[in-house]
Amino acid sequence: WRMGTVCLMGFAFAAHAQTQLSLAPKPLVLLVSIDGFKPAYVDKVNTPHLFQLQQSGAHARGLISSFPSLTFPNHLSMVTGQTPDHHGIVNNTMTDPELPGTFSLGSRDVLNDSRWWRQAKPIWLTLHAQGKRSSTLFWPGSEVPIQGIQPDDWLPYQHDMSHESRIQTLLRWLKRPSEDRADFATLYFSDVDSAG
Repeated sequence: WRMGTVCLMGFAFAAHAQTQLSLAPKPLVLLVSIDGFKPAYVDKVNTPHLFQLQQSGAHARGLISSFPSLTFPNHLSMVTGQTPDHHGIVNNTMTDPELPGTFSLGSRDVLNDSRWWRQAKPIWLTLHAQGKRSSTLFWPGSEVPIQGIQPDDWLPYQHDMSHESRIQTLLRWLKRPSEDRADFATLYFSDVDSAG
């Protein structure tokens, strides 16, 4: 990835979370993205918590990004399994002659127009159809009803929300009783990419 996204699929996170959060035994898949963070940055000394998550779950040693290797197209590809030419989000900033405005993070009203996302089929749609729950924190597409559906938990993107607040928000969502807790959750951090 140009953005060097580290993705940790925390299948084993459920066992760890049960101890840490006193959750009922319900599987949890946790997808964490640290935009711009190279997989080689994860080690026992400098990133002990990420290292522990990596050791207790599945992880990618690296990924081959979709083209273009930008945040929005690639993060949507991660949750749809589709390439940008199929899910429709082909850049972080784009125009469409059939839609008003310029699609970009700075244009919230345009970004939240569901017509931009009409081709996307993110995992939370599949989960919803199967009676399962999802919690996404700052994942592209989660703020918009896609086919009328959004994750069970989501927030509008807040670039200035601290890492601690992001983690505490997700943990608060995951501390719910098993039947109300997500089966799939995402967590997004942007600082490394912003600094780069």
